[in-house]
Amino acid sequence: MRDSLLDSRPVPLDAAPHPASRRRRQPLPWLAGALLLLFLLIPVVALVWKAGGSAQFWPALRQPLVVHALRLTALTSLISLVVALLLGTPLAWLMARRDFPGRGLVEIVIDLPLVLPPVVAGVALLMAFGRNGLLGQELRLLGLEIPFSTTAVVMAQLFVSVQF
Repeated sequence: MRDSLLDSRPVPLDAAPHPASRRRRQPLPWLAGALLLLFLLIPVVALVWKAGGSAQFWPALRQPLVVHALRLTALTSLISLVVALLLGTPLAWLMARRDFPGRGLVEIVIDLPLVLPPVVAGVALLMAFGRNGLLGQELRLLGLEIPFSTTAVVMAQLFVSVQF
């Protein structure tokens, strides 16, 4: 049993329930999962239904500005995915396989962006990497201008999604 929030050692594999006990039907988790999936899916379906039903929707997708925005979104998402895989996988391996001092603190830092409202996360990134931010002067000396750039978009995407 864990005695503190910062003590997040991995649970031993032998602590898992016996496979035979998993075979029983448990409707509550399925029902809860189905309700959550409906909650996530209904707004997306509504958006596609409302927008897709508009006569202006499909022609608007072919506008140069929209095509550029979609390509930029795909590019930044791909870059975020690659960076998350390259940096996140080794950290996830360490967190799952090793017990080390400060492990609980690392887990808190990883999960912190999940509880921050998006606006607060954006302001925090700006205060850290903006022109007048914590690292702004150093980045400017290196010739890097992060605010309002594609790099900033990738950083924001990583900040809010790397936990997954």
